[in-house]
Amino acid sequence: VRPERGILRKWAEMLTMLSQDSVIKALSEQDQRKRIFTFQVALTGAVLNNLNRNEMIHFSDRINYSFFFKEMFGAKRDFHDVTNAVTIRYEHFFVNPPTDWDKQLKGSADKIEWIKERLGK
Repeated sequence: VRPERGILRKWAEMLTMLSQDSVIKALSEQDQRKRIFTFQVALTGAVLNNLNRNEMIHFSDRINYSFFFKEMFGAKRDFHDVTNAVTIRYEHFFVNPPTDWDKQLKGSADKIEWIKERLGK
């Protein structure tokens, strides 16, 4: 992040603005997921309003693959196939995972075993 661009300052400003908005407050009270993702909405606004399209790179979902995102946040699409995942994110999933979580995964056995050894203890 280049400080001279001010994106992180804009992020803080947008987050403050969103947190004071009555509609956002009401939605966040009704659904915790909306509260959780408000910071991402603010960051998206800061980035999109301060960068040109040619300054952005769109990574595929193979990068930061949202491991078990459906189970954690109710995503419409499941993220169980780790075959092509380069990096994964798993938020709080392994704090209290279901005992058979590894059986839900698709992909090579060695990749699933690697994940299980490092994260699924």
